[in-house]
Amino acid sequence: MRIVFIAFMLVVCSCAYAQNNLAINNSAITSTPERICMENASRLLDEAFVLMQKNYYRKEYVNWDTLRNAAKSKLQSRLSCTDAYETINWCFQQIREKHSFIMPTLTAASYNNDTSQLSSKPPLSSLVGTIKGEWLEDSIGYITIPWVNTTDEYISTQIADSIQNVIAYLDTRSITKWIIDLRNNR
Repeated sequence: MRIVFIAFMLVVCSCAYAQNNLAINNSAITSTPERICMENASRLLDEAFVLMQKNYYRKEYVNWDTLRNAAKSKLQSRLSCTDAYETINWCFQQIREKHSFIMPTLTAASYNNDTSQLSSKPPLSSLVGTIKGEWLEDSIGYITIPWVNTTDEYISTQIADSIQNVIAYLDTRSITKWIIDLRNNR
């Protein structure tokens, strides 16, 4: 069974306060918040490697030690501890994994509809693309399946119900052929 990360989400401890530039040499980091943020970024990178090594479907083709050392070096040379996200996405590029990515904390909260982290619910238009359906000639039904940026069960059920309603409406003309457009479905 091929395991592909569809959405690779890790939550790093809040590092928003450490936006200041950091010295390349970690021994030069004197401020406690910056040191803590850099430690959290390093821990996040370690957690990402555990998950990548465990779940990547082509893991036997990757030299994990070399990649880990390069990633650690890349993170240490960054100007900000919040560059852990960029470093992890760089790792995905190095192993040629196009289906995986990392989401920043607030993006992941929106994706999962985690109301404990969000100040307000995201608008539905930011979570779901447009569903379209039309008749092409008398016997061809055309429907677009939208992109969906949520794992929220209630919203996902509403999307599925909406698609079913469009299909039922189009099928009132005795459709014999269907075109299902998946181009916008990421």
